[in-house]
Amino acid sequence: MRPETLSTLSADPVAETAGGLLLGDPVDLWAGLKPLFPDWGSPWGQPPGRLLRPETPEIPSGEPVLWDEPILSFHDSVPGLLSHLFDYTVTPMVRLDGPQEVTAGALMAGQSLAGLEERLTFPLSERREGGPDVAYLLVRLQGQRGTRYYTPDWQGLNRKLRILHWLTPEGRHALARLRLRGMRHEGVEFFGDITVRLANRYLGMFEDFGTHVVRSIRYGACLFQVFEVAAKAVPVVREAIVGDSGSCLVRGPAAFGLSHFTRSPWVTRGSPILSVGDCSGAQAVTQDPLWRDGSGPACLLSSRARALPDRTAVLDRMVACSPVAVSFSCQALSLEDFRADVWTRIMRAGLCQRFPGIRLSGWRQRNAFSLPAFLASAGLTGEDALCKGPGPVVAEVTFVLDLRRSAPLRGHASAPLALPEAGCLALFAVTDPASGEAAEDRIGAAAFDPATVTVPFVDGALCLTTARGDRICLTEGVWLGPQEDGRPGIIGDPARCDGEMLNRHAGLLTGYLHLIGVLQGGGGPAAADPVMRRCAAWLAEVTTGQEGLTGLRWQALRQARGCRALSAVPAPVRERIPVASLVPLLRVCRDVLALHPASTDCAAALHAAEQALHAVYSHWPDIPDPDGLDRRCLTACEAVEQQFAALAALPDLPEQVTGLFSAGAALRQPPDPRRTPHALVPGEEPFVRLWNALLGVRAQVADCRAHIAAARGQMAEAIALLEQEVLAGWECPADPAGEFLAALEALSETLPGISRADRDRLCAGIGAIMALGGPVRVLAGAAASHPERLDGLGLQMRRLLVILGALQACRTAGLALPPVESLTPAVLMAHVGLALTALEPFRVGRTDD
Repeated sequence: MRPETLSTLSADPVAETAGGLLLGDPVDLWAGLKPLFPDWGSPWGQPPGRLLRPETPEIPSGEPVLWDEPILSFHDSVPGLLSHLFDYTVTPMVRLDGPQEVTAGALMAGQSLAGLEERLTFPLSERREGGPDVAYLLVRLQGQRGTRYYTPDWQGLNRKLRILHWLTPEGRHALARLRLRGMRHEGVEFFGDITVRLANRYLGMFEDFGTHVVRSIRYGACLFQVFEVAAKAVPVVREAIVGDSGSCLVRGPAAFGLSHFTRSPWVTRGSPILSVGDCSGAQAVTQDPLWRDGSGPACLLSSRARALPDRTAVLDRMVACSPVAVSFSCQALSLEDFRADVWTRIMRAGLCQRFPGIRLSGWRQRNAFSLPAFLASAGLTGEDALCKGPGPVVAEVTFVLDLRRSAPLRGHASAPLALPEAGCLALFAVTDPASGEAAEDRIGAAAFDPATVTVPFVDGALCLTTARGDRICLTEGVWLGPQEDGRPGIIGDPARCDGEMLNRHAGLLTGYLHLIGVLQGGGGPAAADPVMRRCAAWLAEVTTGQEGLTGLRWQALRQARGCRALSAVPAPVRERIPVASLVPLLRVCRDVLALHPASTDCAAALHAAEQALHAVYSHWPDIPDPDGLDRRCLTACEAVEQQFAALAALPDLPEQVTGLFSAGAALRQPPDPRRTPHALVPGEEPFVRLWNALLGVRAQVADCRAHIAAARGQMAEAIALLEQEVLAGWECPADPAGEFLAALEALSETLPGISRADRDRLCAGIGAIMALGGPVRVLAGAAASHPERLDGLGLQMRRLLVILGALQACRTAGLALPPVESLTPAVLMAHVGLALTALEPFRVGRTDD
């Protein structure tokens, strides 16, 4: 345990006075479970700290014992046998967990079975490859007296209500150390972003305080027997018990009807009748003559035990107050949502890495939208493919690495995964989280270097097994691998990428960013925007300070900020747009879509389409050059700043209003961290709306100035302008001028010194700033549509980008086109047709085409 944690631990009076099992006891499932019942010893190691206050359960004594019918079960593996013998379960977290089956047998992997085998009087072994079948029969006879639940669980307090009442002082101190790099709230889902350094704190929490707590304890008694099935009899016994039902259990009369399978020649050996607990009377009951038929060995399914009254009379001689079943709940329920997301993500990944037998570890589908399916619908192949499968050799760079079961096969299902020598980069990887499982694969190398594989964003988890049997698990934020003590530990940072890799694939990465740009702002499904913005933000971060990648970083930063709903080109300007510059563009796009991408005709048509797209932006009417646009921006900003300064000078204003107006008087200056909020302010109060609207105006000013600087070739200044702003474009209010007007009118009684004329002048000035968005959008489109920007990309990728770019140009011109919900050629062709139809009204009486 780390020294800083030891210094905060205090003695727990409950733990000192209670000698038995406690509700709320910490449990570290990463350390596994021992094949013990609580009365035999401690099945799990006790972490040194307690996150929650435990409770001493009231052991039931006056409640009647309800005896179940005997259960006979068939098991062809030792973990399966242990999972049915030891009733230890993990309770799924409502709305946090997907399909989950964390079994006792899987958690006992690697533990010594010597103590259990000594009681059974024979060893337990797995089937060896090429060896005879191995199977076991288990007979259980259980009585339940009562179940006790941890109070925070049954009262529903575990979802953050009064949870502080249950946290221990050292638990509160430890939780305060958990940090997040960022918090995202997409729909109803909470996402916590971390770095490797921050993830280490969560691993320290698992070691010091465990991963779960004891949620419930069931008290009663349980007798059991284990039989080893003869190798030649395994198929017959399996068919008799499992059959077509698929269930390995039979109970009651059906179990007694199959009791002959517990005798020779069907079994080679069997254990004596054993008791789960060491309660009073257990030994006498296990040796009662009821369990014997003549001189044969004792069996819980003896013919004399068929009669319920006789069986109950013998079983009732036991006190039946031993713990026979224990359930655990995750400690993440004690955390607020964003930290709970990180906690569960790392905890599940550790279970996947540490215990190969845990398949359903609780992963779940968090978004209905499938980015891989959307990108794969484009049908691009080879190097141009946007969504690539895992093999036979993983691609060096791809937008999405598809690790789902439906991903393209690697040629031979049994072939191990091959990684490129130069390393690989996937902006996003997807597994099958809706199944509850992590993706599983093998690599042919004896060792794995996580530094060679960069995957910053993962939906679910990936487990790789090396040639020597080591398991490596990737989840978003960390690579986990085995440590010397067997526990999972962080072995790499999946979000780290070297400059050589980025420089080598800068052209393709620029193409990906171009695609992100034309799909945002209404070009593609809105559900795709958050993931694409995250990928762009990561590229902006890893290209920081990288020589020769300033252009890539600028593009990444632009797309990470999101294509806000910039003003369309004003109607008077749109009316003068030569239709000849749009209709021929769309027609040649239609021709390009009709041609095979590998044909010579397609290459020629594609070149013509790229030239036509650039010409549309280059010859847009009334769009000034960067210098002219800079003068317009400067004039609009100075006017608004002067109006804000005049308002800030009014007497008798509340201090917070004066601070806001003073911040508005410095729109072109870096935000003052002592005065300006660091994010959108939650709430709908008028003052809150004023701050959020002001942040939106600042973002618009920064966007305009940055694009003007980029058009002049001043890339460092453009990047600095975007980086310093609080809000990204996609976060901004849609109508800052309207927000200002509504909020100031609501505060008219509080701010009597601000007249209606003052409000109208201020909002008109803000409207002029927001109107700059249309020209800036055209300026950015002209730069992005330059044919040289697509050099180095394959024909398929260029075709997709020019079609989407043409549709984006139509939206910029004011055409109301729906977003593309698929990238199939048929869908793109339909949208081109819609654009041509939408242009018909503008062609009436025109002769320019």
